[in-house]
Amino acid sequence: MALVDNKFAQKLVYWILNLISPTINAQAIITYILAKKSVFCKQMAFGFMFPPIGDDTIGLNWLILFLHAILLLLLLIAIDSGLIKPSFSFSFLSHPLSFNENILDNDVLAERQRILSLNHSATNQNPVNINNTEAQEADHLVVHDLVKRYAGRSVFAVNHLTFGAKRGEAFGLLGYN
Repeated sequence: MALVDNKFAQKLVYWILNLISPTINAQAIITYILAKKSVFCKQMAFGFMFPPIGDDTIGLNWLILFLHAILLLLLLIAIDSGLIKPSFSFSFLSHPLSFNENILDNDVLAERQRILSLNHSATNQNPVNINNTEAQEADHLVVHDLVKRYAGRSVFAVNHLTFGAKRGEAFGLLGYN
């Protein structure tokens, strides 16, 4: 018993589902191939004459499958190249990242303000001056407002970490590992 008794409506639903879903279209192709390869179907075709279930549309199914592959490949290329930027408004990233500097110690706050006030073009300059000696005041490593938050969690793993390290300074980041 079919959900829709009208033949035109059945074919319309069939082709709409084939166009929308590559999975349904691929299933139609695989079913067609397996039916043609089946020994039972070959033997039964010669013994009895059953009326065909539908038109032979395997060529159109292959064309739709090929177009699905091309369209999905173009979509992936567009997303990867940045032409299309998917919105993740439903995810945890939609909540604003708030940070309270008042809870920081004085030395940590001073280092944070020093790094945030740096001219970003100055950090890209060569730390070796004209006399081939290193400028001691230049930071060789600058971490600028690093944040890490895992999906589904409201607690930060790394909460707005900002620091600079000069050549010859020893520093370490402590954590659970």
